Amino acid sequence: MVEPSRLAGGESLRMLQAAFMRALLDPLPEPDSAQGSLLSTCDIVAREIVARGIAPAKRLSIYRKNTETNFAASLRLSFPATYRLVGKDYFRHCARLYQLQRPSCSGDLHHVGEAFAEYLAQLHAHDRYCYIGDIARLEWLCQQSLLAADRSPLDLAKLAAVDLSDYDSLCFLLHPSVRLFSSKFPCQTIWQANTADDNTSENIDLDLASDRGPEYLLIFRDSLGLLLQGLNACEYSFLGNLQRGETFTTAVQAANTESAAFNPSDSLRRWVAMRVIVDFKLMR
Repeated sequence: MVEPSRLAGGESLRMLQAAFMRALLDPLPEPDSAQGSLLSTCDIVAREIVARGIAPAKRLSIYRKNTETNFAASLRLSFPATYRLVGKDYFRHCARLYQLQRPSCSGDLHHVGEAFAEYLAQLHAHDRYCYIGDIARLEWLCQQSLLAADRSPLDLAKLAAVDLSDYDSLCFLLHPSVRLFSSKFPCQTIWQANTADDNTSENIDLDLASDRGPEYLLIFRDSLGLLLQGLNACEYSFLGNLQRGETFTTAVQAANTESAAFNPSDSLRRWVAMRVIVDFKLMR
């Protein structure tokens, strides 16, 4: 228990809360460091704690440990393949450093992983683990897809009523759970191998896989759960343009630059049938 009126002569509760937060997150100074002789934030807050059965420093240490453990556990739930790839100790190390950079501002810890993929990508930008950031990015997109809102399928009668002269201004809307992913690494194969229940991982030659060209994926939640489906460059371009709010005509033209074999009618029917496309609007 901390009495706000006791803190350094009675500063505001806001200042007390800020000091307590720093005490939970700031690294402790090393005993033999230049800061070791100075009072740390933990020391300052601990001396304001009213001890009732547990020493103030010990009480604060419990909060620090719980904060670190819960943060890392939340990341592990969101990034199971990444956790398995790098191992327990290194994952906890990364989680702690990431927490110091991006501490949670909410009691809901689900959102703490929002920038974790970017953090890992920067950390391993120039070493042989550079694919780790892409795996984490894929996993976070899966999390977003699972938690996205639902939508009814496309109203075909409403679409049939659109005048042909308006088709150039027709914009199709994708299901809220749709996420598009691209990488030079075979991330779907790596992700599947490291989320399998049999606890085995296959060896993947990253150099050989990258020679095949970029990997494009559609991430989508259907009635059975999460779906990851491979796309070709045309499909990725087409859906990407629709997701960005471009007209159907613009999306088709962009897809045709990837391949003249792209068939817009077949593609439209496919994505409507799969409920990837769920609505439309006219850009007047």
